[in-house]
Amino acid sequence: MHPQLPLSFEAEGAKTFSAFYAGPNFLPLQILQDFAEGQHADLQQYIWGESGVGKTHLLNACCHAAAAKGFRIAYIPASVVSSAEMFEGLGESDLVCIDDLDQLPAVQEIELGLFSLFNTLHARGGRMLLASACALQALPVKLPDLRTRLGWGASYRLHRLEAADVRAALKAQASTAGLLLDDNVIEYMMTHLPRDIDTQTDMLKQLDRASMQTKRRITIPLLREVLTPQSEQI
Repeated sequence: MHPQLPLSFEAEGAKTFSAFYAGPNFLPLQILQDFAEGQHADLQQYIWGESGVGKTHLLNACCHAAAAKGFRIAYIPASVVSSAEMFEGLGESDLVCIDDLDQLPAVQEIELGLFSLFNTLHARGGRMLLASACALQALPVKLPDLRTRLGWGASYRLHRLEAADVRAALKAQASTAGLLLDDNVIEYMMTHLPRDIDTQTDMLKQLDRASMQTKRRITIPLLREVLTPQSEQI
């Protein structure tokens, strides 16, 4: 992995395919599972959708699955790319995951660097997974050749989970973690927090830590204590 990469994929293993509740996103999940393990014919995939639908989760899951197969992986959020040099060396990877592509700086040098990475990676048979908040056509890319490269693979939109799916996902995550999570706690979370799965999952992690630190069960009083500092910061 390039030494200047500011971030790698999540190493703690939380964002895996098994921890992703697909709901209406079952097809992209199945395709990306095969893609990560090198069992898909396409060398490039593009996923997009609003914040909170699980794009970063799936990119991390792909990195975990590919690394488990012995593939060389690289993960980088385009939002932190400050120069074309940050793409150097990534062409030697078997899988490159680029997150937040819509936030890539609209600078010619950087776009040329990404274009070069595409060419190097594809020439070697390497794979690329891209994630963005918008559809391909809406990307603020100026370089025509780069826009063409971006359209080489398939594109899938991720949809926000319905409330019932979020509840089911929280129960599944709690069960996997060995947590006792009553329905009334879930309803309180759904009422007092944004209902996207990322926000709800983050709160579940905070509750798990608070429960372990205080030696208390996860209850509404504990949830209120965890929520209070956040409310004071708003």
